[in-house]
Amino acid sequence: MDTPKKALPPLPQALSELPISRFMETKVATVTPSTSIEVAMQILLNKEVTSVPVVTDSGKCVGILSEKDLMLLAATQSRTDKIKFTEDVDFVRADEKFKDVLVKLYKTQRKSFPVLNIHKQLEGMIARRDILKAIYFYSEK
Repeated sequence: MDTPKKALPPLPQALSELPISRFMETKVATVTPSTSIEVAMQILLNKEVTSVPVVTDSGKCVGILSEKDLMLLAATQSRTDKIKFTEDVDFVRADEKFKDVLVKLYKTQRKSFPVLNIHKQLEGMIARRDILKAIYFYSEK
């Protein structure tokens, strides 16, 4: 299966062309590079998310901390240690089309992407669940 076109029914044209900003979550839990493993665990568990952007005080996204990363950290290091996170982050822009983000999520097998502006500042997050909600509500029933 090379593209989601084979896995999904055709998307309504109106949905396909809409900017992802219409569907992204803007109230996003974040951590900083100095966040402890303990605090990061509390955030992911309490917010029930699979990853959080790592941002500087100025709002620049410098990485992503996934539950996979955190699981290994929590099992092997002191909870008071600072987090280690993925710095080379895949991201999308708020004006990217819905269909393009769907394909990117599918092909990369990521669960979510941070949505960044041109200065790499965080604007929101888009997750598989957001895509599914949009398809459900925009598709004919």
